Amino acid sequence: MVVINLYPWRECKKRYEKKVIAWFIGMAIFLPFGSLTALHVFLSSKLNALNQRVALLNQTVKHMEDSDHIVRRTKKEHLLFNNRMNHFMHYQNRTLSLLNALGQPNLYYLCFTNIQREQSMVYFTGYARSIADLTHFFLHWRGANLFTEMKVEKIYYQSDDSIRFQLKAAELLSKPRIA
Repeated sequence: MVVINLYPWRECKKRYEKKVIAWFIGMAIFLPFGSLTALHVFLSSKLNALNQRVALLNQTVKHMEDSDHIVRRTKKEHLLFNNRMNHFMHYQNRTLSLLNALGQPNLYYLCFTNIQREQSMVYFTGYARSIADLTHFFLHWRGANLFTEMKVEKIYYQSDDSIRFQLKAAELLSKPRIA
């Protein structure tokens, strides 16, 4: 019978199997870590790109908020300007009405020497031929509807029997019409 020594063959087979097992173990370890590393790099680049886009969008939002604030401030200033302009136009119309009323023919022998306006009060100073003429003027004057109260503060008698007077009148305050 022939004796065959299988020992070297078994040793070679064991080394081959150890190599294959080591290769599979190495691949089992390296492949997941490698793929995780590649996935990490890929997702990090995507995250950086998205962070840059978010920063850009935040800048745009901040710019829009600033623009919105400017628009609101401009609207508020425009509304304030319109209110002031309406108040001025109302004031101008009231003054024009007063001047028109004062410009009517004077049949009462009355002369105004000074007219002053302070806020909603109007002060008249003038001369009249008599108290009766002054009373008749204020009873029939078309401009009386511009005032809520008219009060004679002082009356001075002159040497020529005429009178000098000071009158205080409170303007009728009506709200200006907003257009």
